[in-house]
Amino acid sequence: MQYVNGKLCSVCFPPFIEMGEVEMKLSSYIVEYKLSHMKSIYLDSDVFDRIEKLESLSEEQQLVYKSIIDVIEKEDVQLPYSNAHMSDLMRGYKKTTKFIDGHLNNLVKYTNNLCLIQYWNQDNVVLHNRDVHEFFQDTIDESGFLPDSFEELYSDEGSTTEVLWSIKMNELRRTPIPSNVVSSCRMNPMLRKMYPTVIKHPNTLSLCQDLYRFALDINTDYSLYKNFKKFIGDSKRQFKAQKDSFQQIEEVTSVIPRQLDIDKLLNDAIVPSNTSGNSRYDEVMNLYFKNDLKGNHSDSRFANMIDDSLHVFYAAHCDVFISKDSKCRYKAKKVYEELGIKTKVYSPQEFYEGDDSI
Repeated sequence: MQYVNGKLCSVCFPPFIEMGEVEMKLSSYIVEYKLSHMKSIYLDSDVFDRIEKLESLSEEQQLVYKSIIDVIEKEDVQLPYSNAHMSDLMRGYKKTTKFIDGHLNNLVKYTNNLCLIQYWNQDNVVLHNRDVHEFFQDTIDESGFLPDSFEELYSDEGSTTEVLWSIKMNELRRTPIPSNVVSSCRMNPMLRKMYPTVIKHPNTLSLCQDLYRFALDINTDYSLYKNFKKFIGDSKRQFKAQKDSFQQIEEVTSVIPRQLDIDKLLNDAIVPSNTSGNSRYDEVMNLYFKNDLKGNHSDSRFANMIDDSLHVFYAAHCDVFISKDSKCRYKAKKVYEELGIKTKVYSPQEFYEGDDSI
């Protein structure tokens, strides 16, 4: 990974593509493109949502989002989606399946199935055609419909199980975590990612919440998975006498989630080439987490922080990032400023009022 004109760019999969020159590697499912000088915009999920609901917006808001549509529909502008959008859609899908077809069709309409993604076991971000509907189905198959949070494991409203579960959670909330454990979490970068709630609220319920969230997120976030594997390796070297304790962890983390396994998708079609390591992925994600944990426009839910940080990472490959979320925009600007990334960050209103350079 390297910087080109202040944007994160992949060496073997450049973020700018030539739509007219296509080399088919396997099937219509995976397509690679050659380098071009097209402009690129990345929209947060909340902007796609407003565009989909355009007719229900006020006249003033319609003007704002129509201005965005006018830009993204230009032939020399590319608009990718990412696995962060899939994760956002999954949260709504778990509550109701009623609107998912409209959401997916909206993505297809404006992105033309152009996908920007960091696949497992790959050093660089990939920009290619991946069918939105197929990708979402893969996400469903992999998710197992687990609840988003530990508290929602038993959420059958009004049932005896829910009452007993509430009592148990209150008991966990009253049980403190030792101060030396909390101090260790603060000092270690990996533990800070694993236990953000424990650091803020040191009780056993927070521990359960963090472990549950971590178990879900490690299946969709390659950076988290990679850092955790490194953490386990480092710990094994430090505690050689307890090496058997790590066997079960290694077995669990050896399985790659299917929707992020590029090897299965490409079926060995890509010829190996020398590329630079994707250290910028970790830099963007870690800086985002750092700003969030400092209390700078923090997200109330860890899942939101994970998805927003992924949006910020992918948007760093584009010229413009547009988001309604003021917390996400604030942290994106902080991350981009510190890393020297020139991606412009706008709210929809700011984009409507100001920028005509795309």
